Amino acid sequence: MANTIQVEDLLNRVGKGIFIKYYEDFKELETKNVPNSVVIEKIQEDFTQKSKNSRTVKAKRIFVEGKQVEALKIIVESNHPSVQSIKARANELLQKELNRKSIL
Repeated sequence: MANTIQVEDLLNRVGKGIFIKYYEDFKELETKNVPNSVVIEKIQEDFTQKSKNSRTVKAKRIFVEGKQVEALKIIVESNHPSVQSIKARANELLQKELNRKSIL
């Protein structure tokens, strides 16, 4: 339970919409060892540099800890109105991750 709360907390700090929009970029922080600064520059939203950095660090942590599937499930299973517009994309990413894990 504590692990789910931690993932949910990280996800809330990143922002579910931001997590989905920049999912592949955040994933590359861990899988391709891309520097944080590269992803920070891609974030188009009007956040401060500090906020962009904080969101990027927290998103990277989700991937480093291997919790991206759990994070995607939280989004897909959410009934919050703010998540409705990203659920389809979150489900696509979830299916892709689950298929990738079953191949490994």
